[in-house]
Amino acid sequence: MENKIAWLAGLWDGEGSITIFRHIEKGGYVKLKPCLVLTNTDVNIINEATKILDSLDIRMHVVDYTRPRSKRIYQLTTSKLDNLKRFCEIFTPFLIGKRAQAELLSRYVESRNKKREKAIAWGHNTKYDDEELSMEQQMRVLNHRGESSETIR
Repeated sequence: MENKIAWLAGLWDGEGSITIFRHIEKGGYVKLKPCLVLTNTDVNIINEATKILDSLDIRMHVVDYTRPRSKRIYQLTTSKLDNLKRFCEIFTPFLIGKRAQAELLSRYVESRNKKREKAIAWGHNTKYDDEELSMEQQMRVLNHRGESSETIR
């Protein structure tokens, strides 16, 4: 199974996304949405990834769509905190390019889970604190597209 996890981590490094989206809702309220996404046009790759994730009890939605003059596109996605936590626990040691994003996402999920537990116990709302808002900013910096880095030999 370790080989399959390593394969999927490599695929995620190249074709996947680990992020936290910021939405501004009606009334100006900020909503943060952590998310894992894997996009590919090969259904066999998506099926294999789904099989591996399912065997690890990480459930993802499968979405497929087509753009004009394009192959069919498949996406695996989840924003459920339990799935995000499990993904980070299992895949972070195998990630290279997206390890920092996975570590940051893990910290964010841990923070939200602690708040969720308190909110359930006390019946309170779980507002974002400065640290969580900062994590979204840090994730944006990590995921910023820019000039390609030069390979070091």
